[in-house]
Amino acid sequence: MDKITWGPVDGKGRGVFALADIPMHDILETSPVNVISEADAETAALDHYNMAWRDGESCIGFGYLMLYNHSESPNCHLRRDFEAATISVIAKRDIKAGEELTYTYACSLWFKQAA
Repeated sequence: MDKITWGPVDGKGRGVFALADIPMHDILETSPVNVISEADAETAALDHYNMAWRDGESCIGFGYLMLYNHSESPNCHLRRDFEAATISVIAKRDIKAGEELTYTYACSLWFKQAA
């Protein structure tokens, strides 16, 4: 059974949600990434759709990775695997079915944060 799905979020566009209760430390997904240079990440087409990778590099995530919303009190965190070129989303605490899944973007926000 799938653990997560995506759908609309009032005031935020789209988001990712738990389909069932998820225990703390559970891996929700492991997404492959496409590593790009910081210069390429600053192009208009990729603006705000890239994530930090290593010094001088950014990445674009696949799967649901780019649909998670930001939170100052997130229920998930990210783990980067540089050798495999993947990012895993991991539950920081027990999560209830139906809850929106979030992580902190850990950068200066380019939008007004929704409640």
